[in-house]
Amino acid sequence: MSYARFIPAGGCGGQVSNAEVTYIGRLIRHAEARGRIPVLTSTRSLGRVRGLKRSAPGLHVLLYRNLFQQWCSISQQVEIGNPYFFDRLLDCVRLSRHDPILDDLQRVFPLDGASIEKPDTFAVFALLHLHLYAQSAGAADLVIDLNRLESNPAHRQTVERAFAGQNVDVDFSDVKNATTYSRCPLGTARELQERLKVVGDMILDHAPDTAGREFGETVLSDLIVEYDRHEFYASGSRKTLVELLELSLSRDHLRQQMAVVSAERDALQQQGDEARHLIAQLQNGHNNTLAELEQVHHQLGVAVAACTISAAERETALRETDAVRIDRDAAVAAFDRLTIERDRLLAWQQGERNEWNVARADSASRITRLHAQLAEQEVAARVMQDQAQAAQADLRAERDRALAGARLASLERDDQQTLNRELYQARAEAVADRDRDRAWSGQLAARISHLEQEIDLLVVGWSTESPGRPVRKEPAWFTIMQALRQRPTPWRQVADRARDLQDWPRAAQAYGHYLEMQPSDHAIWVQYGHALKEAGTLQCALAAYRESQLLQPVDDDRDTHLLDLQRRLTLDPPGRTDPVGSISSPQLLVTTTTAAWVLDTGTGQAFCIHQGCGVYYGITFSEDTLFIACRNAAVGAEQATQDNVILCFDRDLVQREVLTAPWPIRDVHQIFYYDGTLYICATYDDAVLEYDVVLRSWRRWHPFGEPDGAPDQHHINSILVDRDGILLAGNAPEGWAAWFGPDRVYLEENRRPIGLGTHNVWRERGKMTVCSSTEGGIRSEDHQLRIVEERGWVRGVASVGRETYVGVSQNLVRDAREQSDCSVLRIEAAGAVSGCYTFTNYGMLHDLRVLGRADSTHNDIEFQLTKGALDRVDLVYPISPAMISLRLDRDSQHI
Repeated sequence: MSYARFIPAGGCGGQVSNAEVTYIGRLIRHAEARGRIPVLTSTRSLGRVRGLKRSAPGLHVLLYRNLFQQWCSISQQVEIGNPYFFDRLLDCVRLSRHDPILDDLQRVFPLDGASIEKPDTFAVFALLHLHLYAQSAGAADLVIDLNRLESNPAHRQTVERAFAGQNVDVDFSDVKNATTYSRCPLGTARELQERLKVVGDMILDHAPDTAGREFGETVLSDLIVEYDRHEFYASGSRKTLVELLELSLSRDHLRQQMAVVSAERDALQQQGDEARHLIAQLQNGHNNTLAELEQVHHQLGVAVAACTISAAERETALRETDAVRIDRDAAVAAFDRLTIERDRLLAWQQGERNEWNVARADSASRITRLHAQLAEQEVAARVMQDQAQAAQADLRAERDRALAGARLASLERDDQQTLNRELYQARAEAVADRDRDRAWSGQLAARISHLEQEIDLLVVGWSTESPGRPVRKEPAWFTIMQALRQRPTPWRQVADRARDLQDWPRAAQAYGHYLEMQPSDHAIWVQYGHALKEAGTLQCALAAYRESQLLQPVDDDRDTHLLDLQRRLTLDPPGRTDPVGSISSPQLLVTTTTAAWVLDTGTGQAFCIHQGCGVYYGITFSEDTLFIACRNAAVGAEQATQDNVILCFDRDLVQREVLTAPWPIRDVHQIFYYDGTLYICATYDDAVLEYDVVLRSWRRWHPFGEPDGAPDQHHINSILVDRDGILLAGNAPEGWAAWFGPDRVYLEENRRPIGLGTHNVWRERGKMTVCSSTEGGIRSEDHQLRIVEERGWVRGVASVGRETYVGVSQNLVRDAREQSDCSVLRIEAAGAVSGCYTFTNYGMLHDLRVLGRADSTHNDIEFQLTKGALDRVDLVYPISPAMISLRLDRDSQHI
């Protein structure tokens, strides 16, 4: 019973809608068909009592409780954090403005900022119910005063006799009255009565009969009496309650402030540590600079001592002095750069961390002292330089005076030889450093050249084999990727190189890509088998060898390897009783067009757990039950006549039950279990069916409202439920995903256009994410697209740790799907495909779930099969490790 029709379009006395008449009639017929007396109750029927009585004759009972007690109950629910009843009250008023009295009521008492503490909000509540009681009391066959059931035995007996007259035996002797309190300041009882009387008299004047008016006067009188009694007992404690509430809020606010201050304190401590670390770095830089200056001083002394008498030696000494000066200038420049970098870091620190003014001032002071020390060192260096120049002048004068001294000449030659030896040693060290740098540069250049040759080889291999390919204005990376996907030769070359390097996983992957485009090359199937065997995937290697046998029955070398592999598998056969697979190779639940499977990604085997029930689709599970949706109809069957079912299996894979709904389930897609409820996408009817597994009861929900025309207007095909609400996805009229909160109110802004041919929906890093089947990839609500296989139809996803499993089907027209092929791809976190598992001739892949591991795209339940559950499966299918053959069928229309 919708809130928009709480009061019929014709007012409280108007006719209810055809949809409501149909709904009530079906409920009555359902009870009568079971031989039971239909008893219908609804908390939202007070505004349409007269219309319901005309549409469904019978005993119509009006339940009445003192209005002030109702208000106290609603207030208490809001106080404990449950505003549901208060919000629904406001919905009833806001959605009923077509009723003149309620329209006037909202103009007199606006609902903006409505609160249980506002007298205007209480007035709307009281006058709304006064209006509804006055309009409906005369139409009721029996009025039950809930407050009098306990205190008035005569009234209770009258009510029980009325029900007994309808063959309904009830006992109200255990009814107890209870009430709470209200914090709404309404003044005295007289003030409240005068406030309500003006509008209340106008409302009672519009009562359709005397019974309604008299009952309305009783309701108003009871309200005032109860309020007066409430004030007598509660007025004194209200102030205390308000003060306690304010103290509680103040305490919470102080706790929040303490948390913020604590966080700021930790941040400041961290910033202080960083500042101290920076100061230490600057101090180290300063010390290094001082050491370099000391070295410069030493070199200056050596240069001064090495000055010779001859002009040639003097020039040499001058050049050495210039070199030392250049080195000194370089050291000073390096220190200047360090100073500039330090200043930049300090400026950034000042802008980001104003709290550290004291530390910053201290750092600036120390830096100033460093500058002063540096200036002193520079002055000292200049003084020493002047002294060296003066010493050189003195030496030149002495040289002029001692030109004839043979002893001095001999000393000069000895000094020159010593200097030459030092220069030779320094030059040798520089040459050795240069040679090492050249060798490293040569190795790096050779590596770059090798990589460029590999890329050139791939591009040339593609371009020379496609001379007539039309030129497309695409980026270079796109051209290369297209070449790698479409041309077999580069993949074979990559695989051969990986084989020669004994990189077996990479070789197997490259051979697999090659065989995707050249599936008839039996020799490469043999190489593929070798690579898989060396990589440790023995079952997949066996499948590759057998594929080669089909293409080339006679091959002695291949047959030798095949026999050896079969002996290895006989000695060490793969287990079939592991209920969950290994950590790196989990078991998957898979549905294809014609069957349901358990896929062991470690052994490469698929166990058919059910077939023969039409098209298989959604998969979900609780802690102890596996649910699989099947349509009970062949591919392409008429949707309007379908009645789909849900198969229920235990952890031994034994079918225990088949669920059917009170309404036909038509065109079932994905299903989802959460918190005791099984959710089913009934796509043809744009509905979600909900089955309570404990109460075994059904309900139907139309997320976008009751359908008013053609079916399948939204094509709801995917669902995820968690504590934050419900995510739905579909692809009509185009791809979309939508979020519904716990109240399930539909807001247009919560529905986003996402994907083409949209299927599956989950949250990834907080964003709604779907399989964009037509685009061959995964797309999120921020429009980021990750291509999985652009030529395939992508549907079905499961995420385990850092691995994602994605289903890829052949993109075919509907009539060709039943015998088509599909693959499950294992994709690493970096995006690389590290595994492929192909089903041949079993149709399209519809859904994926993980056994024994938490799946972030599902409900996080770890469903475990019992030990040996798979040993009872008769059909074991060897999965092919080669990717399905993909071609884009332009006439395909997947929905």
